Amino acid sequence: FFRDYWLVEQMKLTPSYPLSVISNYPPGGDPTDEREWKPPTSIDERIPGALCGCTFEDAGGSHHTVRLTETSRTFQRGVDSGRPHHSCFVAAGFLIAHGSIVNQVAFDPFMPYLFMGEEISLSIRFWTHGYDIYGPTVDVLQHEYVRKESPKFWESVAMIFNNGGMHNGLADLIIPRVQLLVGWKDTPAAVDSVYTRADQFANGEVRTAMQFVQTMNIQVRSLQQTAPKWCLRGLDQPAATSSRS
Repeated sequence: FFRDYWLVEQMKLTPSYPLSVISNYPPGGDPTDEREWKPPTSIDERIPGALCGCTFEDAGGSHHTVRLTETSRTFQRGVDSGRPHHSCFVAAGFLIAHGSIVNQVAFDPFMPYLFMGEEISLSIRFWTHGYDIYGPTVDVLQHEYVRKESPKFWESVAMIFNNGGMHNGLADLIIPRVQLLVGWKDTPAAVDSVYTRADQFANGEVRTAMQFVQTMNIQVRSLQQTAPKWCLRGLDQPAATSSRS
């Protein structure tokens, strides 16, 4: 489902490059559809959705986690739709960044089999390390989301361990590690080992977790969030939390 061009040049248009991440949920696609995509200059080209929203949901036990929601964008008059604009969150399945991000923000190996919670973890860690998050200017790939005939990730975990509740049990155990990053705890972790080497895979020091939740309009106490206007309208995120300030 790939278009025949990539996002390298788009990355270089971001003001914070190379401290930039471009990400969203790609549109759905059909692997049997062999039609070529229209050029991105087509008047039919939609403004790609961006990850501006999130909800708090049950994590399969006594804890809550964060689910990202993609929102439509309507750029404010005068906004240049030819360059990427700030977004709130990062999708685990589709993100583009300079290769140095792997060394600057090492992926946490102590979140095995985590599905719901990985994206908020990546988002806050990238952002507090100084990376700005952007939505793409055009859709460059499609994804087959449903696959009714195929097992899903959480089902495969249950199959491997021959335990139907294995995935939800693991998620409930690990989520407190994610909550530590975001800055809230609804109930303590079942075992202290959940926080093993948490300081090594913690948030960055360029910006704080508090700045993150404020910039993304997250209300931690009430477990709610409102999509920021700047994200919906293609504006820059507040200057006070820009990595360039």
